[in-house]
Amino acid sequence: MNNIIFEKLSTKIYNENFNLLINFFRKKGISDSNINNELTHNTLTKGILTLDKLKIKDTDSVRKWLYTIANNEYNDYFRKNKSNQLIFVDEYNEININLNNEDNFIIDEIQHILNETEFKLIHKYYIEGYKFEEIAKIYNKSPKAIKCKIYKIKDKLKEQLEFV
Repeated sequence: MNNIIFEKLSTKIYNENFNLLINFFRKKGISDSNINNELTHNTLTKGILTLDKLKIKDTDSVRKWLYTIANNEYNDYFRKNKSNQLIFVDEYNEININLNNEDNFIIDEIQHILNETEFKLIHKYYIEGYKFEEIAKIYNKSPKAIKCKIYKIKDKLKEQLEFV
């Protein structure tokens, strides 16, 4: 890709998506503006740097790609900062990790809702940061089966957690 075209395209993508990503991270529970800006900037930088490798047809494809990167940035951020985490379901129907020490009662609530195996799976994936493949090896299951089970557990939590 020509440098001038790439620069114009990157500027356009950055300007069109910056506020959308700021709001995305804000809705995910990132209230600290410095962290929010850092995650947004990282997302846009990674998205723009990988643009030439993608076969993007329209702005919706770019936006979907950026949201995928943003989700990964968000998950990486919380895996690195897992000492302050709590599981909750956001308005995108995703389980997120954002714990404060005073919210530990929610962990107890989750333990009462889930059986021991379900809780261990959720804990390994969301709090300990294991990948599906790693959990699959522990339980001698396929990664696809573990992924499916975790999504079923998420649905169970969404149904039963009234305060979310």
